[in-house]
Amino acid sequence: MKKALVILMALSMVFAAFADEPAVKNEIAEFTGNASVTWGVDLDEGKTGFKNDASGSFKFTLIGGGDKSTTGDGVWGELKIKIDDIQYTGMGAWTITWNTSGTIDSIAQPWGTKAVSIETAKIHLNDMIAIGILKGSNKYGEYKPVTAVKSDCHYATGNVGGNVTDGITVEVAVPELIDFNIDFRSVPQYTNQYGIGTKLAVKAVENLNLAVGFGIDFYNSNPWGLSASADYKLGLSDTMYLKPQVGFTMTNVDNSGELTTALLLGWGAENQDTNIKFVSKKVSDGFSVATKIAFADNSAIPLCVGLWDSTFVENLKFGAQFHVNNLKDFALNTLGFEFAYDLGGIKPAFGFAMDKGGDLDWTDDLKIAFSVDFTGFVDNTTFTLAYNSGNLKASAGEKLGKIDLTAKISF
Repeated sequence: MKKALVILMALSMVFAAFADEPAVKNEIAEFTGNASVTWGVDLDEGKTGFKNDASGSFKFTLIGGGDKSTTGDGVWGELKIKIDDIQYTGMGAWTITWNTSGTIDSIAQPWGTKAVSIETAKIHLNDMIAIGILKGSNKYGEYKPVTAVKSDCHYATGNVGGNVTDGITVEVAVPELIDFNIDFRSVPQYTNQYGIGTKLAVKAVENLNLAVGFGIDFYNSNPWGLSASADYKLGLSDTMYLKPQVGFTMTNVDNSGELTTALLLGWGAENQDTNIKFVSKKVSDGFSVATKIAFADNSAIPLCVGLWDSTFVENLKFGAQFHVNNLKDFALNTLGFEFAYDLGGIKPAFGFAMDKGGDLDWTDDLKIAFSVDFTGFVDNTTFTLAYNSGNLKASAGEKLGKIDLTAKISF
C-alpha cells in the first residue's frame, strides 16, 4: 500500500513539476530577398522572351523555443516539454472577429497556433525501470537503409503490428546493453479492446544496431506484426567503412513478409541534402547496392546501385545511379549521372538521366541538363547560363528543351 502511494505521488509530479516559460526574444531571425531576370530560347517552339521573378523572406522571432525537464531520484516523475521558436513570417496580419455585443469573438495570429509538445512523461521506479504514460503504438518495424543515392527512403520497411494507441509502456534499460519495452494499450477509453507489443534493442556491441519487435491486438481480426532490423558499421580506415543493413517485417496475412537489405561502402557524411539535378533525395558519400524482396509469389526483385562523392576532389560533387525494377528481367529502368564543380567564381554542373518507369518516375525519357554559374564579377549578383532538354527520345513536342540566361541579385 505504501509503495502504491509513492507511485501515485510520483504520478502527480508529472503534471505539476514544470513551471518555467520560454524567453521573449524579439529579434530578427531571417531577412533575405532576391530578384532575377531571365532571357530564354525555346528550341522546340523557336520562340524567345523575358521572365522576371522576385521574392523575399522575413522572420521575426517573438519567443525563443526550448525545453525543460523535471529531475528526481529514486521513484520520481519525469516530464520533458518542448516548444519551437514562435516567429512572425511577414506573410500575414492580425484578424480580429467581433460579435454583436461588441466584444472580441476570436483573434487569428499571423504565426498561427504553436502547440507545446510533450517529449517525455514517465515514472521512474528505479535506475533501470520506468513506466511511460504517453500515447504510443504497438506497431514496430520501420527501417530505412542508408544508401549512396535516394537514401533515407529507398526500399524502406513500414511499421507492422496492432492498432491500439492509449496506455502505458514498461521500459527496462540496462545502460550500454539493452532497451526493452512492453506496450500495454487499448482503443481510447472504455472499449475492452486491448493490445500488447514488445520491442528489444540491443546495444551491447559498439557500432551494432539490432532491434526486434512484435505487436498484436486481442480483438477483431487485426493481424499481428513481427519485425527485425540490424546494421553494423565496420571501420576499414580512418574515413572508410562498410555498413551491411537488413530490415524484415511480416504479419499473419499469407505471403506478407518482406526483406530490405543494403550494403554501403562509405567514406563520408550520410543522408546529405546536397543534390544537383537528377540524383534526388538524400545522398551519402559512398557506393551502395540495395534491394527489397517481398515473399509473395512472383514478386519483382528490384536492384539499385548508387555512387555519391563530395570528398575526393575539393569542391567537386559527383553522383550516379543504376536501377532495375526486376532482376528477373534485368531491363534497365534508370541510369543517371551528374556532377558540379566549384572553381571559385565559376561553377559548371552537368546531369544526364534516362528512365523508363524507374526511380525518376518518367515514362520513357532521356534528358540532359547543363549550367554554369558566374559569381564575383558583380557584387551580390549571380549570372547563370543553363540548358535543360526535354525528352530527347520523343519524336515531337518538348524535345530539344530551353536555353536560359539569368541575372539574379540576392542577399
